[in-house]
Amino acid sequence: MATIYVRNKTYHCDFQCRGRRYRLSLHTTSRREAQRRLKDLFQKVKAGRYAEAGEQNDVKLVLGPEPITCRDFFIQYLKIGEREKSSSTHLVDQYRLQAFLRWLVGKGILYLHDVTTQNIEAYLSDFARTRTRSTVNRELQLIKACFRRARQLGHIKEDPASALNKIKVPRKEMRTLARKEIEKLLRVCDDFWMPRIMGALHTGLRKGEYVNLQVLDVDFELNIMKVVNRSDSERTKNAEPRYLPIDHELRPFLHDLCKDKKSSDHVFSSRSGNRFDARALLTQVKALFKKAGIEGANFHTFRHTYISQLAMTGLDPLTLQELAGHKDIATTRRYLHFSPEHLKQAQNRLTFISGREKKN
Repeated sequence: MATIYVRNKTYHCDFQCRGRRYRLSLHTTSRREAQRRLKDLFQKVKAGRYAEAGEQNDVKLVLGPEPITCRDFFIQYLKIGEREKSSSTHLVDQYRLQAFLRWLVGKGILYLHDVTTQNIEAYLSDFARTRTRSTVNRELQLIKACFRRARQLGHIKEDPASALNKIKVPRKEMRTLARKEIEKLLRVCDDFWMPRIMGALHTGLRKGEYVNLQVLDVDFELNIMKVVNRSDSERTKNAEPRYLPIDHELRPFLHDLCKDKKSSDHVFSSRSGNRFDARALLTQVKALFKKAGIEGANFHTFRHTYISQLAMTGLDPLTLQELAGHKDIATTRRYLHFSPEHLKQAQNRLTFISGREKKN
C-alpha cells in the first residue's frame, strides 16, 4: 500500500514493491501532482526500470533532470535575456517576472514543473484587474517565452503556457498629423526645435533610434543615414541596422545639426549639446504639441505620419517595411489602407463598362 505525506512543505511517498520499501521525495507541493508522480514511480519500479541503488536514490532519477525552482529559472532566463535584449526591455522583464514569482510563492508553487496552465490563467486574471488588455497580452508573451525556453533547456517536459492565447484587442485608430497640424506645429518651433522636428517627420525614427543617431551615421555624399546598433543601450528595436535616404527637404536641416560636431556626437542633441534623454524628449515634444493646440499626439505620432505618408505615395510594401524597420510585414500592412482618400482613388480605377459611355 502506498502513502503520501508532507515533510517541509514537500510531498513524500512511502510504498513497498518487489520486496523492497521505498521512501522518497516527490519534489512537489501539489497533492494532485504528488499522486500523479507516485503512480508513475510505482509503475516504473514494478517494471524494474527504477535504479536499484539504495534508498538514497532520489526520485529525480526516474522523473528526469533535477527539479529547478521558479526563482532559480527566472534568474537564469533573465541572464540569457540580458545578452539578447536591450537594457530597458531587460529591466521591464525583471520587474514583471519578480511580480509573477511573488504570486507563485504566495500560492505555494515553488518548482517550475509544478506550474500549470490553470495557474498561469489565474495569475493573468488577477493581473488583468488593473491593466489593459494590451498589457495583459505583453505579460502573457513574456510568460510564454519563459516557459518555451525552459522546455528547450529540458527543465520541463510540457509547456503549460503553450495552450494560452492572447486576448483580442480592438485596434485603435492610428494617430497621424494632417498637413495643417504640421504647419501649426512648425510655427511654434524655434531655431532649436525646427531641425529636430523636421528630422523626426522625415525619418520616422523611434525615440531610441532618434536620440542615439550619431554624426558618423550620416553620409551626405550618398545622401543616406544608417540606423545601427552600437551597444546594449543603443540598439534598434529589432537589433538590425537599416538605411534611410536623406531627402532634399531634410538635407539642409540635417547639415546644420551635424555642422561643427565630432563624428561621435549625437545628431539630435539636447540644448546642452549632449545626448537627448528619451524621457525629456517625450515631455518637451508633448509641450510643443500643447503649445500648437494639437491634441492626442506624441513623439511616436511622427513615425505614424512618416510611414502613412510613404504608403499613400504607392510605395511597394517590402520597401515600406524596410524603411520603417518592421520585422513583420503584418505591421507594415496596417499602413497600406490608411488614408480614406487613398482608398477612394484606388476604387475609382475600377472599370467594368469598357468601351461604353458611363452614366451618372
